[in-house]
Amino acid sequence: MKNRFFVIDVETTGNKIGTDKIIQIGAILIENGEIIEQFASFVNPNMKLSSFIKQFTGIEDEMLSKAPTFDLIAPMLSEMLEDSYFVAHNVPFDIAFLKAEFRKCGAKWRNCPTLDTVELSRLLFPTLNSYKLNQLATELSIEHDQPHRADSDAEATAQLLVNLLIKLKSLPLVTLKKMQSYAASFQSSLKNLLKDIINEKKQLLLTDTEDYDIHRNIALKVQRRQSQIENERLNFDDFETKSIIALLKKVDPKFEVRDGQIEMIETIEEAFKARVHGLLEAGTGTGKTIGYLLPSILHAKKTGKRIVISTYTTHLQEQIMEQEIKILKKALPFSFEATILKGRHHYLCLRKFEEYLETDSDDTYDTIFTKSQILVWLTETSNGDVDEINLSSGGRLFWNKVKSDSSCCSSKECPWFSRCYYRQKRNEAEVSDLIITNHALLLSDMKSDFSLIPAYSELVIDEAHHLDDVASDHLGIKLDYTSIQTLLNQIGLSDGIELLHKIKLATKSMNIGLSSEIDKVEEQYIETKNMIDELFRTIRTYTLAQKQQSKNEIGRITYRFDSSSEEGPLWKSVKSYTFLAIEMLEDIKFNILSIGEKLEAPFGLITDIKSLGKALGDISNGLSKLLFEHESNNVTWVEIEPKGAQNSAFLYCQPIDISELLADRLFAKKESVILTSATLAINDSFQYIKSSLGLLDFEVITKKIASPFSYKDQVQLMLPTDVPEIKDVEQTEFTCEIASKIIEIARVTRGRMLVLFTSYDMLEKTFYNVKAAAGLDGFVLIGQGISSGSRDRLTKSFKQHEQAILFGTSSFWEGIDIPGEDLSCIVIVRLPFSSPDNAIMARKSELMKQEGKNAFMDLFLPQAILRFKQGFGRLIRAKNDRGVVFVLDRRLSTKSYGKKFIYALPPIEIYEEKTDVLLKKLSDWL
Repeated sequence: MKNRFFVIDVETTGNKIGTDKIIQIGAILIENGEIIEQFASFVNPNMKLSSFIKQFTGIEDEMLSKAPTFDLIAPMLSEMLEDSYFVAHNVPFDIAFLKAEFRKCGAKWRNCPTLDTVELSRLLFPTLNSYKLNQLATELSIEHDQPHRADSDAEATAQLLVNLLIKLKSLPLVTLKKMQSYAASFQSSLKNLLKDIINEKKQLLLTDTEDYDIHRNIALKVQRRQSQIENERLNFDDFETKSIIALLKKVDPKFEVRDGQIEMIETIEEAFKARVHGLLEAGTGTGKTIGYLLPSILHAKKTGKRIVISTYTTHLQEQIMEQEIKILKKALPFSFEATILKGRHHYLCLRKFEEYLETDSDDTYDTIFTKSQILVWLTETSNGDVDEINLSSGGRLFWNKVKSDSSCCSSKECPWFSRCYYRQKRNEAEVSDLIITNHALLLSDMKSDFSLIPAYSELVIDEAHHLDDVASDHLGIKLDYTSIQTLLNQIGLSDGIELLHKIKLATKSMNIGLSSEIDKVEEQYIETKNMIDELFRTIRTYTLAQKQQSKNEIGRITYRFDSSSEEGPLWKSVKSYTFLAIEMLEDIKFNILSIGEKLEAPFGLITDIKSLGKALGDISNGLSKLLFEHESNNVTWVEIEPKGAQNSAFLYCQPIDISELLADRLFAKKESVILTSATLAINDSFQYIKSSLGLLDFEVITKKIASPFSYKDQVQLMLPTDVPEIKDVEQTEFTCEIASKIIEIARVTRGRMLVLFTSYDMLEKTFYNVKAAAGLDGFVLIGQGISSGSRDRLTKSFKQHEQAILFGTSSFWEGIDIPGEDLSCIVIVRLPFSSPDNAIMARKSELMKQEGKNAFMDLFLPQAILRFKQGFGRLIRAKNDRGVVFVLDRRLSTKSYGKKFIYALPPIEIYEEKTDVLLKKLSDWL
């Protein structure tokens, strides 16, 4: 076959093949890397276009009325197709419409190999966030002026193909050969193309030894060893905060000197010097991140001791490294080292990956494609961090098999020891001034007696309002049916591909007679899987039978249980099945470890056996603690999906109060811990956060640093008086009323609206009420749990549409950043009180009542105020932002505690009128 590519894009009247028609075609012929022919034409479909297609493509009916029909174009397309690869961005769509049109007009379709640039982009550019054509064009600097027009899309696809072929040819020979062995499983016809590239490399005698680190037939990026930075002969006491801030202004002209930032820096310096803890609330816009990084770097340099920075998510870790650390490295007149450190499951285990590369008996498309993606990624990555690579959900399942865990890279016997990504990151952290980590790893480190993060005595915790929840989650237990079965599946059958099969092969190669032991484990494996299934079915049935069940904010049925007081026949069955499950898990663990002791197998197999034994023991212990061991400081509960499988249940055990644990195991062990966030104080008081985090008995510097934004000029708070109180009406009536208010507001704001709920059930009902109502034509509705995608994906989709309404609960109350005109309105449907049925809150409330305390005033209200501040804070993210917050909960005005929510906000204009009056004011103001 010639090196000839027919690149095409079609626009259509809709997505239904056979019913909808092609309305525009763009086609480009590439041969030997050069464009030799181009063709573009509108196509007359002999039907009217929908308003959606007109808006989506910019094509009007008048443009098509004098265009040729498809039968006049078909012969030329057929000629271009001859002896070519068929190339499109999403081949199934374009080829299906073309075949249907060819068939209708009686023209001959030429069967030819296909190349799908979506699939190839995912394969060859595995770290990109999106594979939409316009976003790929932006990423690769491809000109693409008119997205969703066939001529422009075809030109962009052709340029994308050229980039993809260059990338494919640049890959090392060992990677290409392995991909060639997988080629038959790809949707694109890559086999011959790869064969030609491999032959060309061989003929040119090209070697990859200098460009790549090729080890055990896998090509890795060559790791550039960091040279040890010598300590400069500088007196760091000479550096003053204001002079360094001035240096930042030189490096980044957009950088603004803020009084609040300087105040924050000086406060942290004071806390470090006095060896005391600190609580600093820094309002939006104070430059909080620089505010804690700068004093941390200076203190690390002055003392020679590393400082740990912990933030809420791995995404925020990356953001700090890519933004503020880069600025500081350019600006500061001395060098410093900063390293990101994540939990080891974020890093690839090369030993496991190598083993799974050789396994193909259970390879699905997702598995084969993910193996190929990782092979390409290994030629680019220095970190082996899963957050770098864009994996499908099926790819994530494969990742779970090859991720690093505590059994990996622990011995020099491992053939990949010197290249272990986790070990390299740990070594980098050992010689760094700053270690940037996340709350989950921070608490895991605390739980393991500080064995995961290199030793430190000073710590800065950003997004500190999350520490309570993360600590409860991390110091607790979570077990569910799927995760237990996934672990058991690692044992597998002796004629499968998993651990038992590997053991069987090892015994044969060493001529060891362990067949009866292997048969016993295989039998136990099947019995244990069945028992776990029976146990979780019974737990689900028991939960559904309870009268005290409730729904949590994401719609799961929740039941809080106490293993010492539950009763009835079903509970007896739960306990009986739990006892048998624990017994079976312990037996299979003992027998697998016994086999491991008798084997003289390769390092990898022995460590896998030990790792699995430990994991089985953890599940056995978890079931025992959840269902047999009642501890007064713990609360246990079960969650089930209402429409989930019959064995779908999630078991939880968490400490009720983590304040003492944090006080004893973190704050008492460190010289200085700085906790900062935009939401820590309630009406200038830090008492609630001090109490909940265990800081009451420590000397703590507190500081509330105001935002530099002029909220009085930038924000209006509107409280409609014509909204019913939810306690006075049925929820159905309430959600209908809320939906009508959202529609009225959206017409004035032209969308650009975030609607915040406290329960998924209410969100779902309101979303569908808005969707069913008339009057919002042209608006895009995006609902958490309704529209597909993660929070980040939904937020990105919201930004891409001019008239969008985003409905969110839980995580949308904070952590999303939508500056500028993309967001001009927030609607808070209900004040964000935790449900009294929440397992932990309910138990805390009971204990507080026993102590004579007011649970509402001392627990529910302060927590709700902090969350309200977080929701409000989504609106103004920059000094030029303007917007309005509507609160549709009448309690803000009718209850005495409502004033506490208002006092927690910056000074702003507040209007309380009927909706129509408020909307007139809003229209004039916007």
